[in-house]
Amino acid sequence: MCEVCADFQNLLELYEVRVASSDLKFQLLLKSEIETTFNYIQSWPQRQCMCLYRDTKNYDRFNLVVQSLICLTVQHLKHIDHLIDNYKRLTASAAQVVAQAQQQREQQRDEASAQAEAKESSAPAEEPKKEEPSGSAGEEAQGSGDGPAKKPPVGPCTPPPPQTANPQHKSHLQYTEEPWILPEVEKLLVLVSKVFLLNFPLYIAHKHGMHSRLDDLQAEEAHHLALICDLHDNDLPIYLLRNVSLFCNSGGFGAMSLCFEHPDLPVSTAHSMTAAVSNVKLWLNYHCNTQLFVPLRSRILQYMCKLSDQSLRSAATRAMADFVWSSMRDPLDVAVNFDTEGLALAFKYFTSTTLTMRLAGMSYDVDILN
Repeated sequence: MCEVCADFQNLLELYEVRVASSDLKFQLLLKSEIETTFNYIQSWPQRQCMCLYRDTKNYDRFNLVVQSLICLTVQHLKHIDHLIDNYKRLTASAAQVVAQAQQQREQQRDEASAQAEAKESSAPAEEPKKEEPSGSAGEEAQGSGDGPAKKPPVGPCTPPPPQTANPQHKSHLQYTEEPWILPEVEKLLVLVSKVFLLNFPLYIAHKHGMHSRLDDLQAEEAHHLALICDLHDNDLPIYLLRNVSLFCNSGGFGAMSLCFEHPDLPVSTAHSMTAAVSNVKLWLNYHCNTQLFVPLRSRILQYMCKLSDQSLRSAATRAMADFVWSSMRDPLDVAVNFDTEGLALAFKYFTSTTLTMRLAGMSYDVDILN
């Protein structure tokens, strides 16, 4: 077995043991385990290695890890306010350290230049007579002759405060065993977004190795999946439908809706969430599209209407706009009689100072009229 598969195999077995020895259905994954999973998923398209799946138990083990990732992501989204507050404090502390370090360097540079000027001014006076320096020169020698030991004390850079949450926040952060910051959650969202695509390694390997179809499902499970997913294709991966159903049933759409209501939500986090939900939407039935996706779409549009013109110019924001606009070309038109939020965003684009953005807003207006 190759090294990448061997590391992932070890993770799957250890995680299965942890779940079996606990009353909980899912156990928390450590960051190191998530990194191992990410490396395996990232490298698999190039390698297409099937050695992991010689043991058919690894299909279920792999999906157990995937479902744990989904649950962990949803939990992080439900506590996005604490993640944002902690990250703002962290970046403020880092900025303070950088400012203090820059101030210290400037102070040292000023002292060095002052000493150099003092030496230059005292050098001609010392040449004619080899006497002790006069009062002013003595004072300068007192300040500079002793070297760094007698420099005015310069306080060291204060380290950033520990990244532990405030006591009032501590009770909200017990769902993880390790401290998380916002960029790490964004990377987790990128990983989870891959779970909802057909080319995910687990689905491809299971299709080639087991040749399963939706007909193989028990009637009860098929009924539960049909409440969330559109079972139009008999060849859809069973694990994919289970994971979409888990995301919806664990409150993924509701958590994202709350995130987009946060006034300080970074554009990078918003883009990561939109990328994930755009993949989930592919497999939802009409009822779930209208009940889950349409309200979230309104939140995304309201969030984007509050962004500055500069933020709207970024490639990430433009991708978000293209997605939320194109989603109304699906059979959702009946559910939303008049796309007020979409037109508001199109108007914001249309009044932009950039020609490309104005054309994008005009294009959506034309689509609505047609």
